[in-house]
Amino acid sequence: MSPEKNALPAHYQLTYSNASIAEACQRLGAEISRWATEVAQLPGGSKAADVTLLTIPILRGGLFFYADLVRAIASSVELVTATASSYGLSANTQNTNAEIKTYIDAFSVAGRHILLVDDICDSGKTLANLKADFLARGAAAVRTAVLIRRIVPGSPHTPDYVGFVYPGPEWFVGYGMDDEGKYRNLGAVYTMSKS
Repeated sequence: MSPEKNALPAHYQLTYSNASIAEACQRLGAEISRWATEVAQLPGGSKAADVTLLTIPILRGGLFFYADLVRAIASSVELVTATASSYGLSANTQNTNAEIKTYIDAFSVAGRHILLVDDICDSGKTLANLKADFLARGAAAVRTAVLIRRIVPGSPHTPDYVGFVYPGPEWFVGYGMDDEGKYRNLGAVYTMSKS
């Protein structure tokens, strides 16, 4: 039984329904499929994998969006995971001054076309750092997809594929995003007060 069948906290406000998220995934999947088709038609590399998109969900929050998004991509994709965080563990706050910590599976990115997938682009530091790292390691191209792009002045990164654009500072919960570790498994996205 989904947690949404039970009473949610009163300060949770439905922001993106499961249906609107599904529509966004289909739209972005179609856009990414066109890129994947272009990549597949490039002159062959040494292996078939060289022309297969290498898709990387950023754990933990990006996992839910990733699962739905890649099922909307028309071609085969390869999966490798990465973990990145600048958020506090005990509160719903982002430590904007902290260094982004990343943990990436050992793999070669030389010559690969990479799609980074995350639930949200807040400050943009995580995606900017990962993209720069992969390009420095020889990736042919790196694009990014997020469910939500929050408007943050001076952000160092603008995602290539965006489900929704959100202008406010409210904290998100559901569909991979958590409220102090709870409610990641909600099927929709809710906003709540950061306090």
